[in-house]
Amino acid sequence: MDKLIKDSPTYRDCDLLDSSLSDKKLNNAWEFFAQAILTAANKHIPKSTTTIDHKPLYRHDNSEMHRQSKVLYKLFYKCKSILDLSHQQPLQLTSSPFIVDLHKKVLKISNEHRISTAQLDSLFYQNSIKAYLFELKQAIIKPFECKLKIFSKNENNKRIKEFVLQRATNYTDAPAKMIDSCLERTRKTIVLDRVLINTNTNDPYLELDPDKIKSATMNHFKNVAGPPICTWMF
Repeated sequence: MDKLIKDSPTYRDCDLLDSSLSDKKLNNAWEFFAQAILTAANKHIPKSTTTIDHKPLYRHDNSEMHRQSKVLYKLFYKCKSILDLSHQQPLQLTSSPFIVDLHKKVLKISNEHRISTAQLDSLFYQNSIKAYLFELKQAIIKPFECKLKIFSKNENNKRIKEFVLQRATNYTDAPAKMIDSCLERTRKTIVLDRVLINTNTNDPYLELDPDKIKSATMNHFKNVAGPPICTWMF
């Protein structure tokens, strides 16, 4: 990386201020930095490595809202199917326990997100299916989707800031994680949490104690030229 930077006419003599005058310059500098890591890593780092699993940095908080959105649409399409069948035989919304249960869930979701349901509830008990569908789509689903879109955008911005901060921290505290992030590489790991002890072939047993597992592993490698004393189980 030092060599790539020294050979670069753009970055060999630049300082922090030069690279941060605009978003474009900052992004170009980061792109050069990431590509320098990729070039160096492809040349010097083995293709496969093992280490402990990294825990995910960020969890989506809007997953509950996505599940609620599915409930809203489930009610919408169930009512639509009832409306399509109403040409063959008269059907009522309140006659189906499944629809009644979905309607109650929609009322609960709407109240949670402060969306008015007075008109929707009235149309439900009037069994006005066409008007109910229109009200559900326009007064419940569309406002909910707008709120979900805003919430997701704010969450994405927050997540980006978290990742930027984490990468900056890794630059000084955990360079290996920073390189993994630049390479978009997920490291694989094998967890050795049990071994089959077969020193006595007539009475093999499964060892689960961590200290005894380490001891059995060390003994195995000491006697690697002789018969195996244990078998690893993953």
